[in-house]
Amino acid sequence: MIGVNIMKTVTHEFDFVVIGGGLSGLCAALTAARSGVRTALVQDRPVLGGNASKEIRVPPVGATGCNYLYCRETGIIEEIQLTNLLLNPFGSHEQWDLLLQSLVYEQRNLTCFLDTVVQSVTTDRSDGGLETVTGYTLGAELYQVFNAPYFADCTGDGTVAVLAGAQYRIGKEAGSEFGESMAPEEARHGGMGMSIQFRARDIGRPADFVKPGWVDLDIDHESFGPFRDVCGGFLNDHGGFWWLEWGGNLDTVHETPQAKRQILAIVYGVWDYLKNRSEISGRILNFELDWVGSIPGKRESRRIVGDHILNQGEIERSEPFEDAVAFGGWGFDDHPGDGFLAEHEASYHVKHASPYNIPLRSLYSRDVPNLFLAGRDISVTHIGLSSTRVMLTCAQLGEAVGAAAAQCRKMGVMPRELVENGEAILLLQRALGRADHHIHGMSPIDSEDLAPSARVSSSSTLSSPVLEESEGTIGLDGDLLWQFPAATERLTEVQILLDVARRTEIGYAIYEGAENGNTYPGRRLNQGEIMVEPGDRKWVTLPAPVVVERIGWHYVELKANPNIRAHWGKTPPVGLAGFVIRPEDPIRPNPYSRWSQFERNAFTRTAFCFRISPPQPVYDAACVTDGHSRPWRLPHLWSSAPTDFSTAEWIRLSWDSPKSISRVLILFDSSLDFTFYQSWQGYPDTVIPSLVTEYELEVSDDGNLWKTIASIRGNFLRRRSHEFDEVTCRHLRLRMDAVRGWPRAQVYSVRVFR
Repeated sequence: MIGVNIMKTVTHEFDFVVIGGGLSGLCAALTAARSGVRTALVQDRPVLGGNASKEIRVPPVGATGCNYLYCRETGIIEEIQLTNLLLNPFGSHEQWDLLLQSLVYEQRNLTCFLDTVVQSVTTDRSDGGLETVTGYTLGAELYQVFNAPYFADCTGDGTVAVLAGAQYRIGKEAGSEFGESMAPEEARHGGMGMSIQFRARDIGRPADFVKPGWVDLDIDHESFGPFRDVCGGFLNDHGGFWWLEWGGNLDTVHETPQAKRQILAIVYGVWDYLKNRSEISGRILNFELDWVGSIPGKRESRRIVGDHILNQGEIERSEPFEDAVAFGGWGFDDHPGDGFLAEHEASYHVKHASPYNIPLRSLYSRDVPNLFLAGRDISVTHIGLSSTRVMLTCAQLGEAVGAAAAQCRKMGVMPRELVENGEAILLLQRALGRADHHIHGMSPIDSEDLAPSARVSSSSTLSSPVLEESEGTIGLDGDLLWQFPAATERLTEVQILLDVARRTEIGYAIYEGAENGNTYPGRRLNQGEIMVEPGDRKWVTLPAPVVVERIGWHYVELKANPNIRAHWGKTPPVGLAGFVIRPEDPIRPNPYSRWSQFERNAFTRTAFCFRISPPQPVYDAACVTDGHSRPWRLPHLWSSAPTDFSTAEWIRLSWDSPKSISRVLILFDSSLDFTFYQSWQGYPDTVIPSLVTEYELEVSDDGNLWKTIASIRGNFLRRRSHEFDEVTCRHLRLRMDAVRGWPRAQVYSVRVFR
């Protein structure tokens, strides 16, 4: 039999097609599929994860780069991270890849097409909307045609949007266009470059490295600019280095092959330096290259124009967008186009005063009405992109787009119509809130939640934010800062635990928190000096006769003193935190970079030992129904008194009349001030220690005879949703029998639905 056309074409019908399998596309597809939308995920690579994939290996970062302590991303990306922690505590790239595959392959309503490169699209001549997207599947001689009413471009390069005729931006805008102080005076071509990571391993015997002849870079210690501790960094992580970067001044779409060769030359040049000429060459005699990235990780290319272009000023002001659907917080993090080879321009990172929200209008194309955007191709200026481009923020954008696509499908509207309908936006924000997807400063009222109408009681309550048991000390080489929540009308005094080497005078100040509710000092309320006598473990009283004009975060600052050491302890109550001063960025000084959280190990939060008068009643059980899902001015969670769990701790919701319920949503404390490493080093435990691991949900008519409707052992997640056959009750009890490693049970929210 003689064949003529060996190529095969298959046509698919879906409700929603996501092109791009990085974290943004992955979260968009999972969210839509979980909402009942028949979804396709089309990825041009053989693996998922984009820049976080096993073939690029950039550790995901996000909003924790800003000056708000409790801004770790929750929702679907936290579910992924906590599951990875459980299954992959040693940081295996293969296990991470397997997790991403499993999430996709085991998800109902979701079909994944790997190795499928989009080559063409068709559009509706009447409105420019996408009708089909066609991709070629490598190794299969197969063309795949995808039909759907809604699409999402999560390709990074905006490939689908451009094929469909969408307007886009490249390069750097002039500062005058959007009033951006950090932008150049005149618009410029080029932007941030690409990086290739590497890893090395100890093979137990000497391993030589001979630099390839085609690598013409002779690198020595003077080649490394500020913040590039190549020797110390290698000893800590055996590779990595974000600054092995180049190519921003090229066409970062079409000239990627040229950039890849030059970046590889930089990688091999740096390895040649480390092995053969560096100060640690003798210590790494037995190390050999184990892995070098196969494709560059991109930071910037095209930015598709939406109905709104997010810019520097809006990010700095934390603009209160009515159509806010996601948040960011990574600082303005711009890189010179020549990257590692730049001689006169350095990378910089300017921290934000607070997280900021991102509007839905920046997450769809202005010209292609049914095309959503998520990832680094969203509608944003170059300066704005320097903050929004990081992967955990991109994942949040993907979750928002997936939920928006589900809302559009349900209502039969386009994204722009969704924005124009205020009620529809509120419904979208409510759906995101139920998924534990955070929008900063917003706690959407959920009219279907029965919990706020209940009376709430508990087995016990932590009486005040105190930390009395010491685990060690830190010298006052610089100023120290104590954060605590204040909810009474007045404060009288605070006490701190110190070692005092000799009689000395202590300078201190009391501050209220920032006016915007974020976690750094605002207006000074009180200051003074006191004389203290020598001695160890002295509870020193600082007079603090201040009126609490605005309940929320307050601060004690202790001035540097070489004669004093401050005590610190583990597992402080939520809201109690310690900060140390750190040097200003020498390139771009920024007041929000002054304080850094004091931490002593991977998971266990630490703070400086502290007492306060009068006690601050901020951990009442009623907090679980106040609508908040994380700290905002106050902790907004219930905390039990210290316990060994020999008897269970519980929260009870009671109604005056019987309620029919079929779903309960719980948000436990997963230590939102903990930041996952910016490396793949692994972790000492598989579960966040503050999480409740054993619990039961019970219902009762009379408050005496209880029926169990859910029993969980081995919990490792913050968000737990329980659906069950409808029951009628007057009492609901969450009974907690164990926490992974903390001496208290802590719960942010209990929500109840019919």
